[in-house]
Amino acid sequence: MPLSEKDGLLQHRNLTITSPWKEKLGYKVGYLFNRVATYTPEREEIKDWVGVNFKEMIDKYIPNQP
Repeated sequence: MPLSEKDGLLQHRNLTITSPWKEKLGYKVGYLFNRVATYTPEREEIKDWVGVNFKEMIDKYIPNQP
């Protein structure tokens, strides 16, 4: 949001939520909309990502089994 829009919102607000109600509202909104529009990768995609990004560490600490 551009700064000019925030200034307009602050200028035209009617009231402000004070503590502890501000924190309670933030908690409730976070609880209700925790994972809105987030992507959940498939298991194979995660395994591929781990294999690419941590291959050196895996090879060092987990020897290949016959």
